[in-house]
Amino acid sequence: MKFGSLVAGLAFIIDPAAIAQAAEIKVLGAAFLRPVVDELGPQFEQSTGHKLAIKWVPGPAIGREADPGERFDVAMSQATTIDDMIKTGKLDHTSRAELARAGLAVAVHAGAPKPDVTSVEGFKRALLSAKSIAISPESVSGAYLAEQLDRFGIASEVKPKIISPPVNTGGAFGMVARGSAEIGVAAAAVVPGTELARFPAERQRYQAFVGAIGTSTKEPEAAKELFKFFASEAAAPVIKAKGMEPPHPN
Repeated sequence: MKFGSLVAGLAFIIDPAAIAQAAEIKVLGAAFLRPVVDELGPQFEQSTGHKLAIKWVPGPAIGREADPGERFDVAMSQATTIDDMIKTGKLDHTSRAELARAGLAVAVHAGAPKPDVTSVEGFKRALLSAKSIAISPESVSGAYLAEQLDRFGIASEVKPKIISPPVNTGGAFGMVARGSAEIGVAAAAVVPGTELARFPAERQRYQAFVGAIGTSTKEPEAAKELFKFFASEAAAPVIKAKGMEPPHPN
């Protein structure tokens, strides 16, 4: 037998032990994390043999999607959402793991001048000069902007320009990319068609994205492997490339 044929034949030899250990992990995932998981997921599947079956939903809606009659193995979302699900007994509190962190940023359409948000006055000017501002009112960024508008005393001038993004359309930054809003304020993430202006560290508002294992899971060990993969050195460059920060060590 030729060497090439031998290699091709060996590719179809599957270790029975690997089959026994491979699992399908059912994931409820916040849509914000999709760019990261779309890239890391196949790497995880290739390195472990496990398969991911992911249902993407808006982050705050994950608790409602976790129907008691439908088994899921992992939920990944904003920390507040996951913590609420832990309190209601849907998730195991001992499995809670940080997946990524994201600071806030202002997005503009690619090629447009980026506002200077490194100073309070610069951010204030950006809000006053923008014709439209995309933001999700119930998000961390929405709460942050509301605080700043009150602080600056410009709420009456800016609020009429605020647009809420429709569900599952890419959020505030997606609206900017499509030209539906001049600027967007949201957790920093790389969205094609946009460029980001980041707030300085002293004025940042970070939000953690975490995961936890469902209390009804039948695949706890496979779910733990998924969290370990997110915390690995291999995952860190991908998370950074998407505009976020890797999990911080305890």
